[in-house]
Amino acid sequence: MRPARAGYPASVGFAIGLGRTPPPAAVLAGIAADWRRGLPGVTLTPADPGTVPAGLG
Repeated sequence: MRPARAGYPASVGFAIGLGRTPPPAAVLAGIAADWRRGLPGVTLTPADPGTVPAGLG
């Protein structure tokens, strides 16, 4: 997987497709909570379906 956005050395961003009917933001946050606990500084920011997150277009 290649970064979709990079702000070397401070940050790297990845766009992850979640299919035609992505889970609501609260459900996604619950799914990600376990793996984020082991990754300090990692954030998860859902985008509106059909849009490209800012900085990735």
